[in-house]
Amino acid sequence: MKKIRNFDKTSLMMKKCLFLLFLSASIFAAPQDQNAKDLGPWFTGPLLAPSASCNSFRELTWQPYLFFTNTFGSFDNNWNRKNAPNLYTVRALVDITYGISSFMDIEATPSFVYQTSQGSSSVRMSDTPIFLGIQVLR
Repeated sequence: MKKIRNFDKTSLMMKKCLFLLFLSASIFAAPQDQNAKDLGPWFTGPLLAPSASCNSFRELTWQPYLFFTNTFGSFDNNWNRKNAPNLYTVRALVDITYGISSFMDIEATPSFVYQTSQGSSSVRMSDTPIFLGIQVLR
């Protein structure tokens, strides 16, 4: 019985916390000005960012990624969407990092792309960026 009571107390506490979070977000949210000009999309930064620390000497790490995308249009200078035929893309990349000293590493990101649209397809290797990372502060 005590476990059930503890669970009920925890559940009630979670509900109170979520309610307070929602209430504070609602109070401090800025109202949308109906006359404000739409500023367009937010360009917030990269999906993949470099590591903040270097690998140790002779340490090898790798991180595989697989992206599936469908491009079905584009935007003009006034942010109006223009339809285009579906372009399906599969991108596979591997982020490989190797420690070449106690304060330095080298990183490469080879990438392969498969694209298909309207019955034709292609496979190619994309650019492979290579980075030299130097650990300045620990």
